Amino acid sequence: RTMANALKNKPQKNERFGYHFVQSFSPDDHLTPEQVHEIGCKTMKEYLGSSAEFIIATHTDKPHLHNHIVLNATDPLTLNKFQQNKNDLERLKEISDNISKEYGCKIIVRPEQKLGNSHKNYLVYLAQISYRKEIKNKLEFLMNHSHTWEDFKEKASALNLKVDDTKKYTTYLLEGSEQTKKIRDRSLKND
Repeated sequence: RTMANALKNKPQKNERFGYHFVQSFSPDDHLTPEQVHEIGCKTMKEYLGSSAEFIIATHTDKPHLHNHIVLNATDPLTLNKFQQNKNDLERLKEISDNISKEYGCKIIVRPEQKLGNSHKNYLVYLAQISYRKEIKNKLEFLMNHSHTWEDFKEKASALNLKVDDTKKYTTYLLEGSEQTKKIRDRSLKND
């Protein structure tokens, strides 16, 4: 680190010298400490390539074996600082999960509140997209097959599409679905 500073980089306030990751495994995986260490090495080598420096300490002090991985924040070949954003961290988790699966490990579900884009939130997002798509398809059908506004609402009801035009904006709700929030017509981006 001293050499990197002397050659290229000047120390900065609150400078980061390393990164610490923890890689945990379920006791049900029945892994040896050597296998856990090997998984950690493979994960970091795939994530970082050959130039980065890291140390792995495999802990056996708890029922779940786990690795503590400390990464040098300065690349020893380029002397550049290691940069990591949220996407990089997600990529690291994905690499870890894939290599762990190769060893027959059960993937531990991470607490949702620590993941900004959790799987559950993603499923909710997909459901919202599908609601919107279904509503748009029904609206397109109704616009092509209705003669009056009243005819439109009547046919919408037959298609399990609840139309509420009693307020400032017209809203739609798919009845009998998991949709919980009404959708405004203008948010569907229909002409």
